[in-house]
Amino acid sequence: MILGRALKGKDEAVVVTKVGYFGDPETRKIAPEDASAAAIRASIDNSRRRLQRDCIDVALLHINEYPIERAGEVFETLGLLQQEGKIGGFGWSTDHPERLAAYAPRVGFVAVENDFNVFTPANALMAVAARENLVSISRLPLAMGLLTGKYTPAMKVPANDVRGGNAEWMVFFRDGAANPHYLSRLAAIRDLLTSGGRTLAQGALGWILAKSAIALPVPGFTRPEQVEDNLGALEKGPLPAAVMAEIDGVLTIAETG
Repeated sequence: MILGRALKGKDEAVVVTKVGYFGDPETRKIAPEDASAAAIRASIDNSRRRLQRDCIDVALLHINEYPIERAGEVFETLGLLQQEGKIGGFGWSTDHPERLAAYAPRVGFVAVENDFNVFTPANALMAVAARENLVSISRLPLAMGLLTGKYTPAMKVPANDVRGGNAEWMVFFRDGAANPHYLSRLAAIRDLLTSGGRTLAQGALGWILAKSAIALPVPGFTRPEQVEDNLGALEKGPLPAAVMAEIDGVLTIAETG
């Protein structure tokens, strides 16, 4: 509802939503996954109502590891919603190249959301996305905040912070603290990321802009100054090719050393 009011009259804004997981507004917890046709249709109609839009620009299947043999039914439903004018296109939020390759050629499949940052280059998946001319929406472009440089080994996130858990996918933080493995690698490339007067966040986003022409990073923020810092990456531009090569070299040595 809040976003609907904020975006009213701003037709140039591109709206992307996801289907498959649903939040309980009372408990604020994720309900069991449901990628049935009825659930997807209800989700899209509810988004259209809340956002005050006739058409949602892109709808993504949110379930990263949804069985590849069942995903066809999901994209059939999304394809029908596109034909009905309720969505402009669709895609998958997944980190699995084989899943993306199986369905990306479909008419209307326009985007993938995937982990993509200097620590997670996702080479195989990005190659599929580029081949299929998709937009890659870069998930975790700042490694859940670790790439801003604000976290030290002794710091702990609040107990109610999602980074305080130990889910299998939570690689950048463990037991509520920044993962030492990645902190050491950040220290090794800090000077390279901050070249040209960049902040660390701007350098991390500049790495993405230099690495792939199809990548669209979506960094998080909670304060106005963080928005300004993130947008500063556009002014600074992509990292130079020489710096990118040095970063690759340093991280290769770090991984094999």
